[in-house]
Amino acid sequence: MAGDGADSSGSQVALVTGGYDHTIKLWQAHSGVCLRTMQHPDSQVNDLEINPNSQMVAACGYQHIRMYDLASANPDPVMNFEGVIKNVSRVGFQENGQWMYTGGEDCTARIWDLRSAVPVPADIPSACACKCCSPPPRPVADHGWGSERHHTHLGSEDRPQ
Repeated sequence: MAGDGADSSGSQVALVTGGYDHTIKLWQAHSGVCLRTMQHPDSQVNDLEINPNSQMVAACGYQHIRMYDLASANPDPVMNFEGVIKNVSRVGFQENGQWMYTGGEDCTARIWDLRSAVPVPADIPSACACKCCSPPPRPVADHGWGSERHHTHLGSEDRPQ
C-alpha cells in the first residue's frame, strides 16, 4: 500500500500542525488536503503531540494546555489543563498514554495523570522543557537544559492520587 496514504493498518496517515494563527490543522499526508481546523484560542501553538492510541492531540502554548479529539468533528478542545502561569513549550505522552508531560518557561516540568477525572500535576522544579516520560511502574521524567540534565523518578509515593 505504499504511496496511497495508508499506514499498515489501512487507516489514513495524517499530519497535525499548529502555529501562531491560534489554529491546529489536521492534514491528509499523501495529498496535502486540510481535513479540518481546530481552534486553539488565546494562544499560539508551541508544541503538539498525538497520544499513543492516535485518538487525541495535546497542544500547548502561553498559559494553556489543551486536548483535542481527532476522531470527532468538534473543532474545540475537549479538555483544558489548568495551573500554568507562563509559556508551555513542550508536551508529550508516556508510551501507554496514562501520563502526559509538559514543560516550559515557569521552570517546572509537570507529569499529568490522565487516568483521573481531574488531572493533577506532579511538579518537578526544572529550568526547561521535559523531554520524555518512561512507563510505569516507576515513571521517570527527563528534564533540563543542555548539560543540566535531570532524571526524576516518580515512585508510587510521588505520584498524584
